[in-house]
Amino acid sequence: MSTSPHTCGFVSLIGAPNVGKTTLLNALVGRKVGIVSDTPQTTRNRITGISTTTDSQIIFIDHPGFHKPRFRLNREMMKLTMSGLKGVDVILFVLDARYGAGPLDQELIRPLAGGSRPVMALLNKIDLVPHKPDLIPRMAALHTKLPEADIYPVSARTGEGLPEVASALAARMPEGPPLFPEDQWTTQGENFFVAELVREKVLASCRDELSYAVAVEIVQTQEDEAKNLLSVHARLICEKDGQKAILIGKGGAMVRDIGTAARREIEDLLGVHLFLNLQVKVIPGWRNNPAVLRQLTPSGSDDLES
Repeated sequence: MSTSPHTCGFVSLIGAPNVGKTTLLNALVGRKVGIVSDTPQTTRNRITGISTTTDSQIIFIDHPGFHKPRFRLNREMMKLTMSGLKGVDVILFVLDARYGAGPLDQELIRPLAGGSRPVMALLNKIDLVPHKPDLIPRMAALHTKLPEADIYPVSARTGEGLPEVASALAARMPEGPPLFPEDQWTTQGENFFVAELVREKVLASCRDELSYAVAVEIVQTQEDEAKNLLSVHARLICEKDGQKAILIGKGGAMVRDIGTAARREIEDLLGVHLFLNLQVKVIPGWRNNPAVLRQLTPSGSDDLES
């Protein structure tokens, strides 16, 4: 039996797009909390994951990747990201180990260096660095910019370096009781997961601008506890008729394949039987429409601000 005091605190994951923050979140929590894609700017909402051990509970908050916003949607995403620099116990600053600190990372370094929150810098994707000594100058350059930060080379995909990160985080958490039950691993609800997993399958099926122009709206859900059945009616929202045609596909093949792939994973994740009906709807300019953005924010997520 441990005699150490119990700790509990909050950790923000901050970084440029496509550095692997959500993969890292999923690995640290040990469950799939957020969707993963090679497409930058996959994360659109704050996503919360909870890791609980005997001595510690850490509440991780993943934020949209830091980028230059073009649409209102992206501006709201950046509000969420910059809010992640406040009100937490530790900031995990995630970078791509293959390149070190790029231009977007440099922009984040300025507020991090001048902030009051402890920073741990993670050079992620070291499994993709063929010559490991190349990490040394990148770590040294990062140390020059963030001299107070502890730097960890890690791989969210393979797990290398993550036990050390988890131990260091637990040691930095303030003393306190757990805020969530030990079997709870997220604060997101069913609607959030359904919408996000459908969007993940869209990202896997579609490329280029269409990936950014699609959102998922949960129209109606109904649960039948006796049959362990969840019925969901949802819409894929896009901006143009041409995009709608791509999403539907020849003879409805594309939208059917998206629904089938999403249904399988949702059933595994939520432990239910799922009936999933997907329709496609065009809403021109939805990414710049605040009313539509509020409507499209899935129930159970941390809402985009208006």
